[in-house]
Amino acid sequence: MRARSSRAFTLVEVLAAVVLSAMLLGSIMAFLWNLSNRRSQMRRMVEQMQAGGVVLGQIESDLFGSMAWDPAEGAGIKGSSSALRVLSRGVWPDQGRVHADLQVSEYAVESRSGAVTARRWSAEEGVTAPPVEVVTDQLERLRFRYYDGREWVSEFDSALAGRLPAAVEVGVWFARGTGFGGATTEAEPVTPPDRLRVMVVPDGASEEGS
Repeated sequence: MRARSSRAFTLVEVLAAVVLSAMLLGSIMAFLWNLSNRRSQMRRMVEQMQAGGVVLGQIESDLFGSMAWDPAEGAGIKGSSSALRVLSRGVWPDQGRVHADLQVSEYAVESRSGAVTARRWSAEEGVTAPPVEVVTDQLERLRFRYYDGREWVSEFDSALAGRLPAAVEVGVWFARGTGFGGATTEAEPVTPPDRLRVMVVPDGASEEGS
């Protein structure tokens, strides 16, 4: 009885197997790349939301205890579309020391880097303002607006107005690209903000502007 001889693969069959293997490997690598990219996007989105929440929460806390003006420090709320300065009353610890009563808080957007900066200090005599610190560089845009009792305006000075604004609106846009930064308030954005919070100011102007 003759033994059955094994059949050798032809060159075409070998090439076809190589091509199919390469296609399969490419599909697997593309799937893994997309999965990794989505995970990075989700992580970046969470970081942006956390950063935006911290900024909004701190601003709202300062506005809650704000005052119209102070003889030494001036306007209690003074701001533009890209910067905000608030005088507020409260108690807060700083490096083991408890500061009380009048505090000064400043928030701003750096035009070049797009970073959101902030600083806070006590208005006690002899206390100098600390250097600004970067709160986050993970936002694309940050915008302040002020309701003066009649309409929303891009600038407000409570010392000149003789009263606090009825509310302050803070709009936050998250970065859409792979990198962070680039926050701007120069032009009105086409898309609505990702986070928008209207913060009512206690003792602010009524709708009649009184």
